[in-house]
Amino acid sequence: MRLRQLFEADASTAAIAFGRMNPPTIGHAKLVEAIKSQPGDPFVFLSQSQKPKTDPLVFADKLRYAKFCFPEVTIGNPEVKTIIQALQKIESMGYKNLIYVAGSDRVASFEELINKYNGKEYNFNSISVVSAGERDPDADGAEGMSASKMRQAAADNDIESFKQGVPRQEIADEMFAAVRQGMGIRDKEPEMAEGWFGFGEGDPIEAPEWLNDENKALWTTKQPTTKDKRLVAQLKKLQRFIQAGLTDQANQVVAKELSMMQRESIEESKKRKKRLDRKW
Repeated sequence: MRLRQLFEADASTAAIAFGRMNPPTIGHAKLVEAIKSQPGDPFVFLSQSQKPKTDPLVFADKLRYAKFCFPEVTIGNPEVKTIIQALQKIESMGYKNLIYVAGSDRVASFEELINKYNGKEYNFNSISVVSAGERDPDADGAEGMSASKMRQAAADNDIESFKQGVPRQEIADEMFAAVRQGMGIRDKEPEMAEGWFGFGEGDPIEAPEWLNDENKALWTTKQPTTKDKRLVAQLKKLQRFIQAGLTDQANQVVAKELSMMQRESIEESKKRKKRLDRKW
């Protein structure tokens, strides 16, 4: 009986954290490991604020980076913008017990906050707030690597210092450029791996193999070329995430871009027709 109760408890328990991850760091990797070590299903929810100085990455970009860096946990939800909404989302998914993971310097404040609204904004049978480990912003390694240090490295154009805090080096250059761009710093796009983009101006782009059937049909209709700069930029960004197996997310981005191109093409055709009608 006790064994069955233990399994049932794990099945109805969620271990979660809520944070900015702007950008994701090796310090966040330590947080993720602490979440995974708890009984129950692991989740990380992300804030959606975007400010050049403190939150340079838009939600969609940091969500992609976080999923690439930490594929073993469920990350982010577009419906969730606050910690209260994160807890409400977890409750709506059927979880009865909550484990919240936080830095040691914030355990007490989260215990007070989460318990304060239990029974009002959400309902959990049990709530436990545990520490992800000591947080020393001046230490070496994961304990001292904060997103603020990485943002400062990006502002200083110090790619080597920035790379020290990136959990997956494959995306370090791209994330560095994205953070600088979000800060309003003009920068050229990073060099990407060979394979897709050695084309001349206006050359057709071959449809990526990972496209789903719907996107393949859209691709055939639109017939993108290298003049479609926005699509090319998106494909460059998505190249790393395809390597991580995030094809569904990549297809969502491409579908949105192709649909936008299609609408723009229709609008341009209407404008041309109006111009011709006026001439006649």
